[in-house]
Formats: sequence, structure tokens, C-alpha cells
Amino acid sequence: MAAYWDLLAVERGRPPHRDDRPGRPVQGRRWKSVGSRLLAVAALLLMVACATEAKYRTYVDGFVGQTADQLYAVWGAPVRSAPTPDGGQVVSFITNVQGGRGFGVAGCETSFILDRGGMVRQASFRGEACYKD
Repeated sequence: MAAYWDLLAVERGRPPHRDDRPGRPVQGRRWKSVGSRLLAVAALLLMVACATEAKYRTYVDGFVGQTADQLYAVWGAPVRSAPTPDGGQVVSFITNVQGGRGFGVAGCETSFILDRGGMVRQASFRGEACYKD
């Protein structure tokens, strides 16, 4: 169908819809290259974010098996804590707090589960700013 309209445009003295002359970019190709560049940048940012999260995961998991005193020596006092049904405790720390635009605030909440004897048994984190410098 487009070929018919291109022929009709040429008969009327106008250039066809797509200018396929050598040396001239085709209209759609420029947008495809911009789109592919944006896709490549997005993929790169995603890989960097995943690598940063993996690095933070390794850092946080390094506290598993340590005592509560060793944990507090590095992290300081927890922002909140709660008892667990088995007599242990969950402690949480807030780090990397960044003010956003408007009402948004980004940060990272890292939690550790301590057993009854005060040993770190599990670590987890959530948030948009979980990274280790």
C-alpha cells in the first residue's frame, strides 16, 4: 500500500515517503539507533545496579555468624528491634538516606536476625540505595 502512495507522490512531483537515495538517512533508522542506544545504556545501568547489589549482599552476608557485639561495633545502635518467637531478636539499620525530589526519600534498610545467644543467623536488606562504597 505504501508503494502506491510513493508512486502517486512521485507523479505529483513530491519526494516519496521514504527517501532511499544513497547518502541520505532513512527517516526511521535514526530513531532506531537512538532507541538501541537508550536500550544499551539501560542494560548497562541494570548490570551496574545488579553488581552493586551483589557487592552489598556479600558485605551484609559477611556478618552472619558474628556476635551482636561485633555487629553493633560496625553498624552502631539499631534504629529498631523486635523480639522473635524463639527468643531471638530482629535488628534493623537505616543507611544511605538520600533526599529525593518532592516527598521521596531513598535509603536502605538492613535487618539482621539474632538467635537467643546473640549470634547473627540471617541478613536481609531492601531499598533503592543499598550499596557499599
